[in-house]
Amino acid sequence: MTLLNRWLSGTTTYANYQSFVRKIVEPLYKRLGVEVVANEPKLERYGRSIAINLACQAGLESCLTDSAEKLHQLMTVKDFKISPDLQSAIYCNALRTADSDAFFFLQNKMLNSEDQAERTLIIAALGCSKDETLLKSFLNLAIIPGDALRLQEKFRVFAAPANNGELGLRVLMNFVEN
Repeated sequence: MTLLNRWLSGTTTYANYQSFVRKIVEPLYKRLGVEVVANEPKLERYGRSIAINLACQAGLESCLTDSAEKLHQLMTVKDFKISPDLQSAIYCNALRTADSDAFFFLQNKMLNSEDQAERTLIIAALGCSKDETLLKSFLNLAIIPGDALRLQEKFRVFAAPANNGELGLRVLMNFVEN
């Protein structure tokens, strides 16, 4: 589905494709939601992340809102945690509609983390932003002298927007040209 999404993005049939995906995934998304349930089968835990990604990518409003709310809770509620199973899906999909506060919150979380897996996950998520200004700022992070990012992370910063659709690829290409 992700491959189809990339192929059809920017075409005249993209809106129809998104509508089709929303109709298919909405019942599953409504059933699974964004909350991990104690002692649930592993298949449902795994399926929840897939449902979130598909639903948000197709523009299902409840998915985008729920993901943004989870990120907002992480930003504002002390000791709030997002399940490790869902961090990638929640971070990325929340940033599709997030403001600069949420974007910079995650960017700072990544820069302050010593956990390489967490840093990698957040770098990938930051590339999901649909805000050109924020994406340009993120790409600038990779070329600023200093040791804020490791060398391999700088490559990931460049890949992240390109991996998340037409807008990210266009921003990356313009950034490289400039």
